[in-house]
Amino acid sequence: MTKSMEFIDRHITATTPTFSASVKSLGSPLSEWISISYLIARTYDAIEDCSSADWEIRYDALTSAKFLVWDKEKRKTWIPKLTAIIDNAGTSIHKGEIGLLKENEEFWTYVDTLPEKVIRIIEPHLNFLSDGMAEFARNEKKIGTAGFPTMGTLLNYCYSVAGVVGTLLTDLFVDSLFDETQNDNHSLLQAQSLAPSFGFAKQLCNILKNIGDDIKRGICFIPRDLLEREGITSHFLIENPEHNKSKLLVLKYISFIMPNVLQAIEYTKVFKNFESTNRDQLAFNIRRALAAQIILIIKTIKRAIENPHHAFYERKLQLQREDMNEIILTVIRVSNSSEETDIYLRSEYAHLEIMIIKANKSF
Repeated sequence: MTKSMEFIDRHITATTPTFSASVKSLGSPLSEWISISYLIARTYDAIEDCSSADWEIRYDALTSAKFLVWDKEKRKTWIPKLTAIIDNAGTSIHKGEIGLLKENEEFWTYVDTLPEKVIRIIEPHLNFLSDGMAEFARNEKKIGTAGFPTMGTLLNYCYSVAGVVGTLLTDLFVDSLFDETQNDNHSLLQAQSLAPSFGFAKQLCNILKNIGDDIKRGICFIPRDLLEREGITSHFLIENPEHNKSKLLVLKYISFIMPNVLQAIEYTKVFKNFESTNRDQLAFNIRRALAAQIILIIKTIKRAIENPHHAFYERKLQLQREDMNEIILTVIRVSNSSEETDIYLRSEYAHLEIMIIKANKSF
């Protein structure tokens, strides 16, 4: 591993070890491009998540983050803005994210190693991402613990912070894999239409893991109309985590995640069955990496169905390193053929559906 990739690998492992394990399987240079691009997004995400810093500070940093992938001069005035975020971080963001912010000046030197075509692909997505996160930072207190007004507004948020990451990854996959044939154009359109659902599934699942933590820090991502239909408030959830109403709320929320998981599974099918050996191997690597992330989502949802109240306790639903090792072994076992991967993911999804039905009947 080169010195530059040692730096990138250290930070991507510290900030998101589950994603790190998947992206490594893509092979060079795609894994490097995606790792660096993802860490830019993660930098913005850390700024947005740092709720202990005043919203104006975060809003300023995020709105002024546009065009940083091109504009080296702009970085000279932008990077000092991170000091206020770091100084006020407290426990609102974890140490891996703080470490990335502290070494951000050096990090951008690795961004400059990206080919121009990659920068042209990722810049619009990253600009959209920083704008979306800035808007959320501005409205965070207004939303507060009352919850997002509707599932629609929550999905809009999820697109601006995660769905767009799905489209960014897809555009890099497309550039590396597809050509201009008629068949590839069809696959390209399929990939681009399904990519946001992959991001939605990941973000909605991340919210599931942190419902209690988020409420305690002053923000509730559960839609307000769902809370009202169930006759409870966000404070009820963290004050009465073992209550049946709280557990049922989690199951209702999971039902909103499920269609996006199904679409994410369909998304993986785009990357298979290519005539060229080289393209087929790259498509295989992409599909394996995506499958690992979907299995991670499914495993998290399965835990939440088994113990819905764990959504209200710190890190109870967080997967550990041994969980990711198990997921990687599962992917290796089932990814010998596209058909076997399809069967496995669909059967796991069907099992989740059965679990939800049984869990709902038990209350």
